Amino acid sequence: MRRVFLAILFLILAVGSAKGVLVTDKPELDAYALNKVLQAGKIQELKVVVLNTAKHKWSERGTLEEEIAYNMSLNAYNLSLELSSDKLKVLTERVRIPLLPANSQQIVSFQISVPYNISGECTLKLKIRYDRIRYVEVTGNVSESYEVDYFYRKEVVEIPIRVEILQTAEPEFKVYPLKSTIYASEQDKIPLQIANVGLSDARNVEVALEGIEVIQPEKAILSHLSQSSISVVEFDVKAPKREGKVYVLARINYTYFNGERWVEGCYKVPFELFVEKVGEGIEFSLGKEEFERGENGVLELFVMNNYLHPIKDLELTISEPKGMDFSATRFLLGYLNSGEVRVVRILYSVDKDADFGVKEIEITAKYSILASKIEKRELVKSLRIVVEEIPEIVVLNKPVVYYGENVVKLEVMNVGGDAKNVHFKLNPSPGIKLKMPEAYISELKRGEKATVSFRIDVDDDVIAGNEYRIDVNYKAEKIDGEEISDTCYAYLIVEE
Repeated sequence: MRRVFLAILFLILAVGSAKGVLVTDKPELDAYALNKVLQAGKIQELKVVVLNTAKHKWSERGTLEEEIAYNMSLNAYNLSLELSSDKLKVLTERVRIPLLPANSQQIVSFQISVPYNISGECTLKLKIRYDRIRYVEVTGNVSESYEVDYFYRKEVVEIPIRVEILQTAEPEFKVYPLKSTIYASEQDKIPLQIANVGLSDARNVEVALEGIEVIQPEKAILSHLSQSSISVVEFDVKAPKREGKVYVLARINYTYFNGERWVEGCYKVPFELFVEKVGEGIEFSLGKEEFERGENGVLELFVMNNYLHPIKDLELTISEPKGMDFSATRFLLGYLNSGEVRVVRILYSVDKDADFGVKEIEITAKYSILASKIEKRELVKSLRIVVEEIPEIVVLNKPVVYYGENVVKLEVMNVGGDAKNVHFKLNPSPGIKLKMPEAYISELKRGEKATVSFRIDVDDDVIAGNEYRIDVNYKAEKIDGEEISDTCYAYLIVEE
């Protein structure tokens, strides 16, 4: 090919019937992955940005041939892109781009199958074949009409494409019984929430129970359970005669795609049921269990008749935990069918100085069970609530400041829950400029005091003898790491 090109060039120069220019500049190609993270065990789209970053190395041109060569020399033509890897399977054979001008880019896509058993950084090889203009020839009368012939040269460039592979786990399951209490020697229904908390979808899911007598079905089947989803299955079981906890094992068989093929898996999830005699089958739960000081609202108490029979004349008496007030403590619910849920709404308020920590609401239920023999019953149960320990910071002193620059020391105290990583920031106030408005305390436990310093500048137009309030914003973390923010107030006394 090179000999042919040189022979043509020699003939053109020898005959002199055409004018030509040999092109020295050429395209400069580069590429990178637009989405750099892929997930193992899946077929995904990898988007690649292809760039032509070439710039001219010369700028002088005068003849028509030189002008044409200058305009066209940095373009890449007939690009053919092939992506390959020794670890990943590239499903897209090749991608074509007709033209990539200088100083331009184009996004192309490749389908990638990532095996399930690899992770970390992976480098693919992008091979780009393209044509570039090597010689421009002009024939004819330039002032009237002329023809331009382009002679191309094939080029090949290889560019590494780096991506990160995140490991995909198999489907992972959790089982939540919607009903945890059954009655000795009685047949009952057990609804179970099956949750896929893994990173892969599961198909052909079969759920079977071990450790308890199952009447029907032998297996509960779910055709598909995608990641982060929940489905409910139900079993008819017969409770054992013995009271107490029963440990049940849910055996879950399934299939999932590991990035190359569908494979079978098995997952075992234990859960507990509680067997009790007929006579203690009323369940209570709260719509909210965590409260804050000074809070008020409506508390929902859920009451469920968990007996196999209806009950009547249901009367509830609830106790008020220390530091909390209820609008009412005695409720008459009357008749409840088996499995029926009733909601009792109670207005509540939490004292501003209520003690932090765990408290209990004691519920006394009186009722009659409509079994084969009507019998009056009474039970007492307790529900747990928590008054959260939220940090609360106050300023104890009133510093004296003077005109001009001052260092203000504020004595602060935490009257709430333990706090860490406490950041203070002053807000500007008329006539008081902030020079160093921020301060930090690594830890401030409940009841502890500390001193924080700030630098301010008091203007001359501030009236001496007056108190000026400055807002102090603070952010802190509770012991569990949750971040809270609030505002306390500092009062400055201005003197001459």
